[in-house]
Amino acid sequence: MFSVYGRIKSHEETLNWIKPLSKNIGITRTAEVTWLDQIGLPVYQAIRPLSKNYIVSQGKGLTKEQAEISALMESIELYHAEDIPVNLRETINGMRDYLCYNPYDLEKQQEVVLNEEIPIDWALATNLVTNENNWIPKDLICLDFSVKSELIKMPFRVTSNGLASGNCKEEALIHGLLEVIERDCITNSEKLIVNNQCLPNSIITWIEKLGKLGHHTRISLLKNTYNIPCFEVSIRQFGKQIAFTGTACHLNKEMALFKALTEAIQSRLTFITGSRDDIREESYKRYKKNIDDKNLLKFPEEYIQFNNITEICFKSSIEEQLDYLIKLVSQTTKTSPLYVNLTKEEFNIPVYFVVVPKLSFKVRH
Repeated sequence: MFSVYGRIKSHEETLNWIKPLSKNIGITRTAEVTWLDQIGLPVYQAIRPLSKNYIVSQGKGLTKEQAEISALMESIELYHAEDIPVNLRETINGMRDYLCYNPYDLEKQQEVVLNEEIPIDWALATNLVTNENNWIPKDLICLDFSVKSELIKMPFRVTSNGLASGNCKEEALIHGLLEVIERDCITNSEKLIVNNQCLPNSIITWIEKLGKLGHHTRISLLKNTYNIPCFEVSIRQFGKQIAFTGTACHLNKEMALFKALTEAIQSRLTFITGSRDDIREESYKRYKKNIDDKNLLKFPEEYIQFNNITEICFKSSIEEQLDYLIKLVSQTTKTSPLYVNLTKEEFNIPVYFVVVPKLSFKVRH
């Protein structure tokens, strides 16, 4: 099995660092939910009862330790994004000369007109290409979902896309950039089915286990303009209509595929536990419906071999990996990626919100 690349601390060190701090952030407990399903991938939940967005966060990993870290970090990220510092209040028209991007390139709510003359709050951001200060509309990245008394509907689509943390600034920014690339690939890429028979042993082991438990696994390569390995994995119980999907991208194709596979397994457990705030009732209704597997289990006439998928060779340090991703995004999109530093002095856990104008993503992310 490959190791997790690009982390400056061991998992034990990370857990010993963040777990004591999590209590002060409002995380009251963590819970292992692995064996609510048969598959056996370690999955944990972190519960933050006074959250202004999602009370339950979930994480997975190859070990219980990794899964607990993942759940805690997700909850920590969401906590940091509830309260965005406001550095300026100004109209979009009044900010045009100070922005390195076109505000119309930001993701907006459907059927909402961008009014350039209404003052809005702005958060201080940093241009990842030039390292110069810039500005991002606060409402684009603020994850405070509590009821507000405002009469004006904000035009920007609010999601956690690009919100990331890490053991250091570089780790967090890498995670954030990979996430926004992944979400853009989901929206705009061509989907190619991957042959399940010629995969790394680390993947085959889990696919065989899923098969023995009555699940079919389908792997798709999301062919994209970044030329970066990005996969979608769906697992579906034989005879059931609903499939559970995971997506991921990484500079290393085996890592990208493994992350997508484990994300799919985790999403099944999310469905089983039923404790996430964003689960919809329609999903459970669909699960009750049985279908004929014959057509779904047929392999397409054309597919791609895993060995033929290109990947980007690893860089020797996380600094070089970050530099590569910054150049990749800026050259592909013809715009500069930005970030907002959400790190709080009292915790000193690196949390950043990465924003790349022009990139797209589906509504639920």
